[in-house]
Amino acid sequence: MPKTNTQIKLKLSWTTHYRRNLLDDELTYELEKYFYKTFKELKCPLMNIEFSKHKVDCEILLNPTKTVSEIIRWIKGGSSHYVNFHRLTPKYFSWQKGYRAISMH
Repeated sequence: MPKTNTQIKLKLSWTTHYRRNLLDDELTYELEKYFYKTFKELKCPLMNIEFSKHKVDCEILLNPTKTVSEIIRWIKGGSSHYVNFHRLTPKYFSWQKGYRAISMH
């Protein structure tokens, strides 16, 4: 029986709402743990992650059964809920609408 092998590497980027500089060391530590766990559950291995004060860049291997928009919805929605539920920021936390996805090789 023939097998299908797909390896689609993507770079995903998104920012905090209004590009506010909210991603300090403590918050990025918690978000990094959350992202690794969630990408693993989605069967989209997280290869690399970088944070700036207002932006996240992730490199993943895309699970061919998932759409990019579905992955982003789970990651952004779940992480903002996680941050707010655990009160990791003094005020309500959210991500800017939209994202950037680039295929890599």
